[in-house]
Amino acid sequence: AVVFPDKNAGGVVVSTGEASVLFSGETAALAEHVAANLPARFVTPDLKALYTADPAWKAVPVAVSFDLSLAAYLLNPEERDYSFPHLVRRWTEQVSDSVSPSADPCRFALKLYEVLAARLAAAEQDSLMRDLEMPLIPILKSMEEAGVRIDRTAFTDFLAYVQKDLDRLEKHIHELAGGARSY
Repeated sequence: AVVFPDKNAGGVVVSTGEASVLFSGETAALAEHVAANLPARFVTPDLKALYTADPAWKAVPVAVSFDLSLAAYLLNPEERDYSFPHLVRRWTEQVSDSVSPSADPCRFALKLYEVLAARLAAAEQDSLMRDLEMPLIPILKSMEEAGVRIDRTAFTDFLAYVQKDLDRLEKHIHELAGGARSY
């Protein structure tokens, strides 16, 4: 099954392979249904974004989930964009299907899943994805939601210390260069 949030259509596009349908109801109810009737594989372009759209998706076990953007990252960590539109541009030629990505993004996502899963296996990175990276997604999402608490006094003291050291280094550099220069 593929779940693909579609902001333009105002819902979630769902596919089990042959046909895609726009679900415009409560996404929490859809997430509960998917979690109760687990598919063999749950594919989404970005699992963390799906959690952001509706936390109810956390009910779908990570063990059956496959994040396309994460797989693309593992295969090519030098890329800077792992958004679905970029994945479409990057992988369209490798995904053999008669349906265009714009006509049926879910069907394209399923085919892309097959290609990326095979490439991960060939690169012996499938266990890295399954056993380490995928289980980290809900943890990282929880960390993002919780945020970070900063001791403002300690942070201000640290910044003052760093600035003092930078000022000292700048003065030393100017001395070595024969005086301050204007640019």
